[in-house]
Amino acid sequence: MADDAPAFVDLHAAARAGDLDALGARVAAGDEVDGRDKHKRTALHMAAWAGQVSLQIRAPPSLLFVVA
Repeated sequence: MADDAPAFVDLHAAARAGDLDALGARVAAGDEVDGRDKHKRTALHMAAWAGQVSLQIRAPPSLLFVVA
């Protein structure tokens, strides 16, 4: 990724790959869980598109989404 790429790009890539460790690190670093890429897709969209069937991203207590 380019140094000037938005942080959510890494979050989207981690979601697409089903990399829970990377997802946790990105969320802990402050990435917006509902951030959208240039095609207006969220990390959840990417995870679902890639067929990640047991993926969850935890953010602030009021926000949790799960692909199951």
